[in-house]
Amino acid sequence: MKYEIGDFVSKPVTGTCKIEDVLSMDPMGGKNTKLYYLMKPVEDEKEKIYEMERKMDFYKELCSVAGKENVAVDEQMSRHTTFRIGGPADYFVTPSKEEEIEAVIRVCRQYNIPFYIMGNGSNLLVGDKGYRGAVIQIFKKMYSIEVKENQICAQAGALLSKIAAKALKAGLTGFEFASGIPGALG
Repeated sequence: MKYEIGDFVSKPVTGTCKIEDVLSMDPMGGKNTKLYYLMKPVEDEKEKIYEMERKMDFYKELCSVAGKENVAVDEQMSRHTTFRIGGPADYFVTPSKEEEIEAVIRVCRQYNIPFYIMGNGSNLLVGDKGYRGAVIQIFKKMYSIEVKENQICAQAGALLSKIAAKALKAGLTGFEFASGIPGALG
């Protein structure tokens, strides 16, 4: 059987990966079971310490540009997808302003951390291993919709169904198709 970095296994696996012990609850029996977590090989302790410091610096930088209350670590993506599946994202950021989105992306690029921008998580499949990087969700805090005469101005996190409802209420046509789509404008 082939194992990948990030897999949990019930016994040590020989090879090029470093192994870290993890104590877990067995969901069937409720007793403690020793599992092993396969990690990337680390050349030496200095490199490991450097990588941990780099991750802490990245986290602090995210908190400074988006606010600590808007940054989560190891956030289960199943809580943010309509299919209710998905493992943890290393970082989950919910900016509340356009400037914060720009700053978060700049920080991700500065630290060479992959990022993914999501709306409300409809029709989004995330694997059980989660996402190694930062997920930026613009749905919950950037959803305003304004009707100005015959135009609609909406933020990227606005639900398409809500935009269609506002258009209907204002007597505007052309957006009826979106009334049943569960996604955000993006």
